Amino acid sequence: MKTLVLTACAAVTLLGVGITWSQAPIQTAPITIKPDTAIVIPTDQRILINSKLLAGTAEGIYLKKLTAEFIKRCTGKAVGCAIAAVGPNGMWSEGATGDARRAPDGSPRKMTANDKFTMASVSKTFTGLALQRLLYGKRISIDDRIGPYLPTDWKISTRAVANVTFRQLLTHTSGLQCNGITDDQLKTCLATANPVPSPFAYKNENFALMRILIPQIKGGASSTQYANLYRDYVNSSVFAPAGLPPMECKPTDAVPALSYKSATANKWDFSQVGPGEIWGDMGAVCGSQGWFLSAHQMAQTMQAIMTAGKILPATLVDRMKQDNLAVYFGDHGGGLQSWNHGGYHPAEWNKGEINTLIIHFNNGVSAGVIINSPYGAGAAGNFFTDLIASVKAAG
Repeated sequence: MKTLVLTACAAVTLLGVGITWSQAPIQTAPITIKPDTAIVIPTDQRILINSKLLAGTAEGIYLKKLTAEFIKRCTGKAVGCAIAAVGPNGMWSEGATGDARRAPDGSPRKMTANDKFTMASVSKTFTGLALQRLLYGKRISIDDRIGPYLPTDWKISTRAVANVTFRQLLTHTSGLQCNGITDDQLKTCLATANPVPSPFAYKNENFALMRILIPQIKGGASSTQYANLYRDYVNSSVFAPAGLPPMECKPTDAVPALSYKSATANKWDFSQVGPGEIWGDMGAVCGSQGWFLSAHQMAQTMQAIMTAGKILPATLVDRMKQDNLAVYFGDHGGGLQSWNHGGYHPAEWNKGEINTLIIHFNNGVSAGVIINSPYGAGAAGNFFTDLIASVKAAG
């Protein structure tokens, strides 16, 4: 390295701006300036800032506010509410209010975020994810036709049935019109159907048919195995990567949580309720509905679904979000967006009502929500609206 030495009579111009040093003294050693107030802390006593820990702490505070805000809004509007939320740094918060079981049923107890209920149509997201993962592994495009993968012993009415694509099933644009979701009902439907691809028309049959297609695509399935093979594949391809144990399409708790409706003339008066709905074994029709999870398990699964590489590669996660493939995009204003799917079995058709929701926000938070009755306070209520308000109120 060359050292520039300024002699006593030297003069140089710095950067051509006309600043000169004239007769500059020669510095023979560096000058160290130590203020009298400086404190030197030994290396082994220094505190290092852990940015990940700080982010996790802030996330935990935010999630607690979010769940507390929702429980505040939910209290008194339903027999029971539960919410669980997880952030991108792995922090959790959960909350619940009301009852999981109450009179006239035995073993009354409070609701928790670990009580499992039927997911109703939230099951469609799990089924749709399993199908997309299987198609990707088999190098089958979602724009391919389902015809080659239908059971060979099923009579297909027209070429229009065979020409339905996987994308059309995933987006409810197939035009299929059926009258049931059991294997036999689907078989009968396809023998007479003449679907015309159409704009969005929500039909359970689109996802119920995936219970047949998934085992068929995997190969070696028979008509007596469809339901079991479907459940096995969803467990191995969706729930296991999410860190869940094997899940079922039926109640598995010793004393299951129940769903309720008012026994009074007022739908939202829960001072008296009838016997609760247990929902029962839905294994034979699982696909468009039927899976049983808790709010915690819902949030955990949704976070895995939206984490690239957990269940789907990044390109497929992006496509799923962009094309509404088994999830739906929502813009809630103020920069808040989400991808979600809800579930609903109405009180009018059952001994109780269930409302469920899985949702992932663009701030990285995933949540699961369960309401085990109609929702409102003297008039129709909307728990989704209350959830969005809670997210915004949490900051």
